[in-house]
Amino acid sequence: MNYKIISRLFLILAVQFLCQCDSVNQNDVEKVEYGSIIEYYEDGNLKHKGQTINGEWNGEHKWYYSSGEIELSTNYKYGIENGKQYFFYDKSNRIKAIQTKINGVIVDTTFYFLENSELQAYQIFNSNGELEKKAFYDKGEKLMEERFFVKVHYNKSPLLNTFIKYDQDGFIDNTKSVYFTFSKMADRVFVKDEMDAFCELTYNGEFQEKYILIYGDMDKEFFFDDSNVDTISFKGDKVKFPLSTKTKGHNIARFRIEDWKWGVHPQNPEKGEGYMKRFVHGVFEYYVE
Repeated sequence: MNYKIISRLFLILAVQFLCQCDSVNQNDVEKVEYGSIIEYYEDGNLKHKGQTINGEWNGEHKWYYSSGEIELSTNYKYGIENGKQYFFYDKSNRIKAIQTKINGVIVDTTFYFLENSELQAYQIFNSNGELEKKAFYDKGEKLMEERFFVKVHYNKSPLLNTFIKYDQDGFIDNTKSVYFTFSKMADRVFVKDEMDAFCELTYNGEFQEKYILIYGDMDKEFFFDDSNVDTISFKGDKVKFPLSTKTKGHNIARFRIEDWKWGVHPQNPEKGEGYMKRFVHGVFEYYVE
């Protein structure tokens, strides 16, 4: 037997086997390509720079004013904004705003600052990116105005629900606020009992004589289900009505007031005079023994 020939054949087969294995391994391993992106203004100044992975924006990305000062710093994960975002003023390079995005959606609290770094305003968003509240400050110290928003089933975006303006002493300015307060007279109510409630609603400082009060069981998006509808009149800022939900234990009554007023809508004056309607929503919790 020619051992030299057998040895050569064995060596050739071994090399072919190793080459095939190496080829399979290279195909099985996903290739990761790291890169960068750089953009410039027409005058040659840097406009934007950041990193990419497999062609998608990833990691920290920065945008610059034409002056060369930083304008925005944000983070990406597989092409989607994730994490804190910092916005800057041009000349002073001080922070203009800070917000958070998760999977491209604004969440939590967004802060806005004046160029002297004083707090100007903030907005609160829920986990779905829906606006819930806005607040405005005077010189970073005094709270001047709060706006509350609510998500209702008939509108895709949150609606302005109430807004409260404060005077220089920190008290609510009733002539400029639209809000609704609803408080029970005792900690508990009983089945078949009626309840006295204090209701206050201002519309540009003017009380309206009649409202439609809609109350009943609703889900968390204020979807009205089998609600009762009553027309009520304010007498001495008091209103009495029976509770619609009488189940024992903890109850939550959600309601809305529909406010109608004749006049020219400030945002649509071209439509002329007509009835203007707005809603004020509320939530009232009570117990039944």
